[in-house]
Amino acid sequence: MLWFFGFSERGRIDQVGGSAIVTRFFVINGIPIFPIGSVLLADDGRGAHRVRIPLVWRSVVAAYGRVLLPLLAALLGLIGSIARSPLMLAGAFALLAAGLYAWRVLGRLSPSEVRRRLAYAVWAGAAVDIALIPEPADHPFVPHLQAYLDDRATLVPEAYRDRLDAGARWRVAAQESSDPELLIAALARARWERRTAQGEARASLDALHDALWAKLSPLLAAGNGPPAYAGWERYARERSGAARSAVLFATAALGALAAAIAGGAVLGYRAAMAKVVIVNVSGVDGVTVLLDGTQVAGPLPTMRREGDDASVTTRVEHGSHELVARGADGAELDRRRVELTKGTRALLYAPGRSPDACFVEEIVTYSSVPSLQAYEAVQLVMPSPVRPFRERIDHWFEPAPENVKGARGRATIEKRTVRVGPCEAKRGD
Repeated sequence: MLWFFGFSERGRIDQVGGSAIVTRFFVINGIPIFPIGSVLLADDGRGAHRVRIPLVWRSVVAAYGRVLLPLLAALLGLIGSIARSPLMLAGAFALLAAGLYAWRVLGRLSPSEVRRRLAYAVWAGAAVDIALIPEPADHPFVPHLQAYLDDRATLVPEAYRDRLDAGARWRVAAQESSDPELLIAALARARWERRTAQGEARASLDALHDALWAKLSPLLAAGNGPPAYAGWERYARERSGAARSAVLFATAALGALAAAIAGGAVLGYRAAMAKVVIVNVSGVDGVTVLLDGTQVAGPLPTMRREGDDASVTTRVEHGSHELVARGADGAELDRRRVELTKGTRALLYAPGRSPDACFVEEIVTYSSVPSLQAYEAVQLVMPSPVRPFRERIDHWFEPAPENVKGARGRATIEKRTVRVGPCEAKRGD
């Protein structure tokens, strides 16, 4: 087995346009092993600038969940299908649901959070949470933002303004205003200054930020943002197509995996079960058959000619089962316990079989090359009413088809058919 290892960015969350948070992982064969550090991708419209930030655990969880949960679901589904364990299969589907959550929900911003980051972008130049930028970092927008708010602070009445320190005037001006442009600037400054604030100062900035957003969010949702905000909104929509495509692809892949697990479960259960074919060739109408105390066939008419509706097919798990056949008057025709061992594909049960009724197994080999075609008919010896089959029987009580699909060139396909009729009849007709 080849091993490929290296570094890769996984766990993309909080995406708005081209801006997002990712985590750099050491990976082996595409599977994230351990995180190295998180990165803030700040898309300014010309490209994404990379800013190292402390490890973001939501991104780490998203990275592991989007890869490991589907893999574990596939493994558990495979084991559950083989072991026919409902608990394992339920666990596999639960892991798939968690994987779907990791792709579609975890790290996805709400519409309100998207608008908030677009509001930051008006001043910061990227739709990111500017509070995540490490403390030593500075940004060219900060002096312009401060100058703008200090200028707007002159709107505060002079008598009131003189009683405020310079750092509080812009806060009062913003809280007293309904101008989206001013509110966006104050929101960005409150979030930016939070980076270096501590204790009560940080709590005060958080309260101011929340109060400003409560006023601003309805305005932006109603389309009353300034032109700069509208421009960022358009840009984010244009850049969001790739992210949506990735989520849709992952959703489709998880859906296909769920279908595969369900199909594997069905095949696993079918492989662990045997087909029981019950046919009435007793010469008397009205036969009923009970399997483990439950009626599964009847009243069945007797089969007077091949093709009559005188048979029933059911499936049971391998193991010990009781078969009871009764006539139309309720009298017991046959009672026996059969052992369906692992590998038994089918069981033929013909209670009260008339001595004149015989079964023949026909084996037909199909090919487009005449020399590869073959036909064989074997009369089944049935000292008792039951006959197990370890081979797959493709057709019951009807002639084999003249042609089958897939038998092209030198390819051959073998089909088995069980037929019934008078013992002296020539088979293969």
